Amino acid sequence: MNVLSSKKLRILIEISACFCLMTIVGAVFNKIADILNADGLWVGILTYLSSAAVIVMYVVKVEKKPISYIGLKEPALSDIPNGLLLGVCMFAVQQIPLLLMR
Repeated sequence: MNVLSSKKLRILIEISACFCLMTIVGAVFNKIADILNADGLWVGILTYLSSAAVIVMYVVKVEKKPISYIGLKEPALSDIPNGLLLGVCMFAVQQIPLLLMR
């Protein structure tokens, strides 16, 4: 087996393992939400946050790369108004279909 095919096999195994892990985590969060009578919003938030944590941990621990390798950088003070403006825009875009359905 040459180096290229072994690298492809490793990537395939890593992607499959990550997918299986996230499926299990989503099912566990869903089961916890059923027990606690929580709504799907919290399950979705926990699933997204856990997937982000898995990606960061994979890059730092397995790949042994800095977090800047995946595009994350140290936050600056100018990021706060940019984030707030982006949040308002996203909220407005989500509400447009609801207003048009009336």
